[in-house]
Amino acid sequence: LLQSLGVLQADTSAFDVNLPLWFAVNLFQSAWAISFAAGFVLLSTGFIAALCVCLVALGAALAPVSPLGYALVAAPIWLHAGWVAAATIVAVNMCFVRLEFAPAQLLCTAFASLYLAAVAAVALAARTGPLALPAILALAWAAYMIRTKLRQKHAGDPSAAIQRDLLLPAEYQSDALREIYSTVYPALGLTAYICATLCASGPIVGAAAVAIAPLFRS
Repeated sequence: LLQSLGVLQADTSAFDVNLPLWFAVNLFQSAWAISFAAGFVLLSTGFIAALCVCLVALGAALAPVSPLGYALVAAPIWLHAGWVAAATIVAVNMCFVRLEFAPAQLLCTAFASLYLAAVAAVALAARTGPLALPAILALAWAAYMIRTKLRQKHAGDPSAAIQRDLLLPAEYQSDALREIYSTVYPALGLTAYICATLCASGPIVGAAAVAIAPLFRS
């Protein structure tokens, strides 16, 4: 519509070249919505992971556009990519729950997911510079909200939080497990806070990594 009004004529070639990625984004978005609504957790996780890859590729491919083209097209795509990346991490954790992994494995997955979000933010910043800032800030916000929810749940009954979050059967609700979780929940919340901070500072860390990289090559 904007192109037809002559607003983004300078970016027409960039948009046209990336139409296949745009169609792939819409295809995987539709496939994820249908499979997730139908309750196919494993299948929907595959679709949302593919959607995340396509969105990041599309955002990176739209780098040579005008400032207006970035604000109206590329930045919303990057923002969508950030939200989908966070949703993909959640979906992977849901898969482990659905596959009935042990509580210790679920906790390891939760910690690893937060580390992965921080690494992804720094990697995006190093690769694309400030262009991926909307995606990076979306990841930071998601990690911070995880920390906020964990603090709220730890303030209540730890056993209820275990039952609700990990979908554990009653036999796991022991005094020992409640004691463990009373320590693990704050630790997981602190990890989420650290990862949120790393995500938010991703552009700075990424720029520093790019700046010092030549020093290690010489």
